[in-house]
Amino acid sequence: MSVDERLLAAQTNNRAESGPEKGGPKAGNLREQQRGEQLPEEEESFDLRRQTMMARRRQKKQDKKGEEKSLSFPKSQILKENIYNLVTSFGATFFYVVWHWLMSKLGDKKKYAPLGSEWLDVPGLTVKQRDEIGSNFAPWENCCFVSASLGCLIAIILSLLPIMLLGYVIADPKNLLQLPSLLWDLLKEIVS
Repeated sequence: MSVDERLLAAQTNNRAESGPEKGGPKAGNLREQQRGEQLPEEEESFDLRRQTMMARRRQKKQDKKGEEKSLSFPKSQILKENIYNLVTSFGATFFYVVWHWLMSKLGDKKKYAPLGSEWLDVPGLTVKQRDEIGSNFAPWENCCFVSASLGCLIAIILSLLPIMLLGYVIADPKNLLQLPSLLWDLLKEIVS
């Protein structure tokens, strides 16, 4: 038997003895050990780079366990601008305020801040922090929102009332003579 044959035989015997079925090292074992390695308690024995890497790993684990970050800052800025321009737009921006309120109740709570939280919303807050900060303004702003909604509903009804009365008169011209008594009866029903 030649030297080459003896070396090949010895090499195959070593592989067979230390193979994965025998519990020997396998490919990628080092990487698995590094990923699954527990962070030591004492960080003083490591250099600055190693300490920074361990701190980042720890922060990532805490972020995964902690609450999600709020993504509502851009939408809060839009909501604030629409509230500022409510009077100058003659109430047209109120539709966005209603849309934002509806989405904060039914939609994605990370993207849409509840009413009252948009004034102090900054990037990087968690959803819980944002809601805690805005909880002081929430009752006041919700009260204003409900009042404005009722006012808009009354304004819409009052703006449609002349059109309905005009249709009532056009349907039968004799109703024009009965219109004052009809309005008086309607007013008495509203008051009583």
